[in-house]
Amino acid sequence: MANYDNFLFSSGGSYVNDTNQPTRLTLDSPEAIRGIQFLWDLIYKYHVAPSPLSVQTFSVSGSIEDMFLNGRVAMIDSGPWITPKMLEAKELDFDFVPFPAGPTGVKAWGTGGSGFAIAKVCKNKEMAWIVAKEITGDVVVSKLAQTGWIMPANSKLANSDVYLKSPGAPSKAIVVKMPEFARYEPFMKGWPEILYGNAGPAMDKAWMGDKTPSEILPGLVKELNKKFFNQK
Repeated sequence: MANYDNFLFSSGGSYVNDTNQPTRLTLDSPEAIRGIQFLWDLIYKYHVAPSPLSVQTFSVSGSIEDMFLNGRVAMIDSGPWITPKMLEAKELDFDFVPFPAGPTGVKAWGTGGSGFAIAKVCKNKEMAWIVAKEITGDVVVSKLAQTGWIMPANSKLANSDVYLKSPGAPSKAIVVKMPEFARYEPFMKGWPEILYGNAGPAMDKAWMGDKTPSEILPGLVKELNKKFFNQK
């Protein structure tokens, strides 16, 4: 399954009509189809981007980062977490740039979230809370930031030398400004089933080059809206 979030959002498209309270999929909108189709065109029409299959078979790990490290691709769609791996290549000169605006000037990119939680069934919540506070505190987060691996969620640290002068890309300050343009997948129960269990397998025909996204998405969205949102 190809990651088309950035192309979808920067084209003005979206997964659903309302991220917080979705009532239907909108991957069949002209904007959504335009963005996803453009990624397909980069692979199969213009031949300037690797197909998902070529990424998987390039190395044992099947990593786009490996292709970048070996000079097989000139740009990759990733984030600060790749920094330690990039630094392993001593001669590699790399930097960060924001994902470009779409055809209508929309700046947007897909993201998610991460964090630490204490399970309801935890037998020692007080101790777990101490651990959670420690690993999210300034000391630990600063040490992680100094490896170049993360951009701290704490804006004070993200805008300090702890992150800005850490190893890796010289223009990492760009990443600090990118949350302004962040877009998310829908916040709803069952979304992984819709995306990875249904839409993903159906779109594999496109990413393998057998069909185009514009041929698949209208019918697929109609089917999934009926199945998951009770939309005719």
